Amino acid sequence: MVNPEKTGEPISLPLIANLLYGPSYVSLDYALSYYGLIPEAVYEITSVTTQRSKAYDTPVGRFTYTHADSSVYSIGISSVTNEAGHQFLMASPEKALCDKLIQIPNLVINSPISMFAFLDQDLRLDINEFARFDRALIQRIAAVGVKSRLLQTLHRTLETIYGHY
Repeated sequence: MVNPEKTGEPISLPLIANLLYGPSYVSLDYALSYYGLIPEAVYEITSVTTQRSKAYDTPVGRFTYTHADSSVYSIGISSVTNEAGHQFLMASPEKALCDKLIQIPNLVINSPISMFAFLDQDLRLDINEFARFDRALIQRIAAVGVKSRLLQTLHRTLETIYGHY
């Protein structure tokens, strides 16, 4: 990495996250904040990896990596280009939410009403943003079998709010 004071170019923390430990993609709280789904600013770059979970504290920031099953890893990620022209791998908004739900230990929600309350009150997500979600992507992630009941409940909740396709 070249010092931004010398190059005049900003550094890309998500790109550093991709390169620091891999394979990985940016997701969870950082991605939810990036897409404007949560109101809080996130100062830790959160990523998902097929490797062991890990954390790095560096002079430019804290990078955390959470393990995900390889069967669900590649669904819903793409290359994103930020305003400085840096490209990095990041979860889609739907995938970031699914990753977040999958990573919460012992989370069991079986009804759309309970799911809506959890998303709105506990995670403080901007519910209006769900109108743009690709609900078919959530179904594809759920079909893999990692916490599929929970993700099916998320899908049913979005169907209840926004109707069927």
